[in-house]
Amino acid sequence: MTANQFFLEEASLSVGEEYSLSEGDSHHANAVLRLRVGDTVRIAGRHSGSLFFATVSRLPTRHDGRVSVTLTEEIVGEGHSPAVQELIFAICKGKKNELAVEKATELGVERVVFWQTERSIAKLDNGTKRERLQKTAETAAKQCKRPSIPEILVFSDRERLAEHLKIHERTERISCSLSKNAVPVSSHQWDLTKRVTIAIGPEGDFSPKEEDWLAENDFQLVSLGGNILRSETAAIASIAVVNALRGMHSS
Repeated sequence: MTANQFFLEEASLSVGEEYSLSEGDSHHANAVLRLRVGDTVRIAGRHSGSLFFATVSRLPTRHDGRVSVTLTEEIVGEGHSPAVQELIFAICKGKKNELAVEKATELGVERVVFWQTERSIAKLDNGTKRERLQKTAETAAKQCKRPSIPEILVFSDRERLAEHLKIHERTERISCSLSKNAVPVSSHQWDLTKRVTIAIGPEGDFSPKEEDWLAENDFQLVSLGGNILRSETAAIASIAVVNALRGMHSS
C-alpha cells in the first residue's frame, strides 16, 4: 500500500526533525485515515519542493489537536519537470473548472490560469473561489503523489493576461481551436526542447477577436480532431498529447 502524502509549510525541512501537520491534514490523518504512531507517510515541502519519508510520531491529544511526524529519509529522483508549464483555461460553469484543475494537476501541469473570456458564462471574481480551486489542486497533488502543487491564477481581462505572459516568453504556445485555420495536432511542428503553454477556450471556442489576440501573442492554432470536445476534455487531451510527445522525445 502506498504511503499517504501531506504538505508542510516550513521553508526548509531536515531528516530527524519533528513537524506538525496542519489542522485539516491532522484531522484527515487521524479521523479518516486512522493513522497510528509508527505509520509511514510521505511529506512534501510546499515551498522547498523537497520530498521525504516520515513516521507518525504523535497523535492528537486534548491539549494539541495536531498529528506530528518525524522525517526519516529524503526521497531523491522524483524531481518534477513538467512538459506543460501552463494551462490557460477559459472560465466555465459548474464543476468544469475544478475538474480541469484536478486533471491538470494529475498530468503534471505547473500552473493553471483561468481567463474570463468573452464567451465565459460563469465568473471567478472573488478570492474564495480561487482558494477552492487551489485546494482542489492540493488534494489532487496529494492523491497522485507529486511533490509540488500547481499555482492557480485568475485573470478577468486580456491586458492582465498579456502582462503575465511576458514573464513566460520561453514556452511554446498552442491554442486548441475549432477554426478551419487550425493545424492538426499531429502536423504541428513541435519544439520539444521548450515547455508548453496550452490555451483552451470556452464552449463555443474563443471569439475571433480573442483568436487574433492569441496569434499576436505567439499562440499557434491546433486541432484535436473532427469531434467538438468539451473544454475540460480538450484540456485533458492536449496535455496528454504533449506529455506523450515529450516522453517519446526523451526516450
